[in-house]
Amino acid sequence: MSWLVANDVKRARKHLNFSEIGKLPLSDQRLLLFDAVNQIQLGAMPLESYRRVHPGSSVTPEKLETLRRYVASQAPPDASVSKDVQAAGDGHESSVSSDVSRNGVQDTKGGVSFNPDYKFWKQIGITERRDNNTIRVVLGNGVAVRAIAENHINPWPDGAILAKATWQEQGDRTEIALAGDFVQVEMMKRDSKKYRSTGGWGWGRWLGPTLTLDPKTADLRNACIDCHAPMRHNDYVFTMPMMGQQ
Repeated sequence: MSWLVANDVKRARKHLNFSEIGKLPLSDQRLLLFDAVNQIQLGAMPLESYRRVHPGSSVTPEKLETLRRYVASQAPPDASVSKDVQAAGDGHESSVSSDVSRNGVQDTKGGVSFNPDYKFWKQIGITERRDNNTIRVVLGNGVAVRAIAENHINPWPDGAILAKATWQEQGDRTEIALAGDFVQVEMMKRDSKKYRSTGGWGWGRWLGPTLTLDPKTADLRNACIDCHAPMRHNDYVFTMPMMGQQ
């Protein structure tokens, strides 16, 4: 057990090391802190194995609220205070060039292909990132939508694909968040055999209207599973859909 905990700590420090975080740009610091608090809120962190060895590591509601307030204080000064982000889905089809989405989009090294039909999939969730002022719409292909309707999402069936499209948020602090520039689209594809080493999922990320394969990470298979590993109890999915959708 102690070896497993030490390994988890080593992996975690690769993502968030408080001895090194001050060297990063402020935008990257906000992103890391937001992810940390988000995983605590979801119950994914601290890991259960770590809490067994260190009972005092559990985060109380009071401590979590303190963390949330601190992260909120680090948000960009122009971040809008929005209550409704449904407007992010408007004009989705026009965000990406139809010519680009049909031709020449590079596959990931893990073999995940860009699927241009994602723009017409059903919206199953939406999130707002206050740390970097972005709006994210989650969409699912037909297999994923049927799985949600049948409450078959833990695990998700093979063939399910989830897409998360991201826009920069714009607006003048109104109650409606407006989608600005298109940032990226990410996809995670369920294939329990092909992607057995990464929890049964393959990942990909394409940037901007030209859908350029993310150059920051050579192989998203391993990079993504490290971030999603704390959500293994939800089959590695962060944004859980409302059940019973048809």
